[in-house]
Amino acid sequence: MGSGSSEERSDGSGGATQASAAAAVAGDAAHLAPLARTDIRTLVFGLDLDHPEGVTTGPDGTLYAGGVRGQIYKIDPAGSYSEIVCTGGVSLGLCADGDGAVYVCNPMKRAVLRVSPDGRVDTWCDRAGDTDLVLPNDCAFGPDGSLWVTDSGEENPDRPSGRLLRVPPGGGVAEVQPLDPLHFANGICVDDAGVVYLLESFRRRLSAYANGKLTTVATTPRHNPDGVSLDRNGGFVIASYYPFALLTLTSGSATPKTLFEDEWGITLKMPANTSFFGEGLRELAISNLGGFAISATRPPVPGAPLHYPKGFAMAPSGRGRAS
Repeated sequence: MGSGSSEERSDGSGGATQASAAAAVAGDAAHLAPLARTDIRTLVFGLDLDHPEGVTTGPDGTLYAGGVRGQIYKIDPAGSYSEIVCTGGVSLGLCADGDGAVYVCNPMKRAVLRVSPDGRVDTWCDRAGDTDLVLPNDCAFGPDGSLWVTDSGEENPDRPSGRLLRVPPGGGVAEVQPLDPLHFANGICVDDAGVVYLLESFRRRLSAYANGKLTTVATTPRHNPDGVSLDRNGGFVIASYYPFALLTLTSGSATPKTLFEDEWGITLKMPANTSFFGEGLRELAISNLGGFAISATRPPVPGAPLHYPKGFAMAPSGRGRAS
């Protein structure tokens, strides 16, 4: 398959990444004070979104989220939204490419699906090596157009069975990475160097994967981590689905700090994933698996731009290929 190497980098506001946004970070890392409840707002009001688990930002700044019946939502950060399509099954983690397509992990279909801007649904990957996917959970593009996927395996706190997968540019059969079983592999992100960061919910840890080796970055002893986003300073924001919390981890630290914890589940209702958006990627969208809304806040450090590969097309068979 081709490389699909043409890639767009975006600051999430519809324009190219700006050096001025990076300069604005200078004083941010020094004040990682916890957020107050009033610092978190709701983007979509009412009982509108069907328990969104995944959320991501497209290259033009549009937000996308999924629902528990397979819905894919397109959300204007100003608050309006529309449903692009309902794929059936469950929409978990998702990401977008530079041509406006959305890629979503659907564990009921045991596949990563590609949703075109016109609502067409195709299979991007449903095999890994010589086996089917088990529980595809989250996905993120790398700088070379590869799609990295966490296949969580069985949801069993006593027995790890998860895998880390690399889908080649253009889609198809995923490559299983040579690792010991992961203990419910979950949220994932990829930096500019191609280093993959992933969470294991039942090991309560964030790890880095590079050159065939997995290295522990940090543990979250009191929190069950679900989603992770990379910030512009090389740190992370981690969503904890229990207790309901947002954590932050500065670059070089192995000890996450709590940005906000909601003991009542009023403001955050089982936060699952996060995505930076807005001008300079200074805002953070938060999915609420236990509720009906996407929340938003402004964390201390802006986000790192995502990777948006371009030039992918669908073969007549409905399988991906690089154009």
